[in-house]
Amino acid sequence: MPAANSVPCPDMKNVQLRDGDKILFQFSRPAIEAGDFSEFLETFGLEHLPTGPALRPFFNSFGFVADGFDEDPREIYEIPEVRAFYRSFRQAWPFWFFACDLEMPSLQAMTFCCLPSLRVVRREGAPTPRVHLDQGELADFVLENFRGVNLLFQRAGMTERDNRDRSQRVFEYYRRDWSCFAWR
Repeated sequence: MPAANSVPCPDMKNVQLRDGDKILFQFSRPAIEAGDFSEFLETFGLEHLPTGPALRPFFNSFGFVADGFDEDPREIYEIPEVRAFYRSFRQAWPFWFFACDLEMPSLQAMTFCCLPSLRVVRREGAPTPRVHLDQGELADFVLENFRGVNLLFQRAGMTERDNRDRSQRVFEYYRRDWSCFAWR
């Protein structure tokens, strides 16, 4: 995350974002274990988001981190509490495809957490595990998440072409080879 354009979180209520600003939001281990993302929603819940052009800087600007699990030898998307947290977070805040920075791997880790049949295979001597996922589950996940992106595109007054371009970028994002992806 480039420090020059990063905006500290979570004290964001009085900050005006500019195009190019990035937000890295860290969910603490206690919050994850409690399934509590209320701190995030108090600032970024739909009712707190601006409308029109003021919403546009939120586009492609977020990264998310599950903090406090560095000592756990499992990948972040293997930890049941993290998986449950991100599944609940997605239901409460379905705007990931609008807000997540597609240059960061956090959307992929969050996606892995939401896929029920994710399988992680470790091979002796390999530095990272291989991830196997059900392509049908991934397709369902992607389609379900476009509702949130469409809502925010409308709210921001962005064009249908902008929406199509973003949709294409999301599809390209999921076509990447993430099979050896490790995220802690």
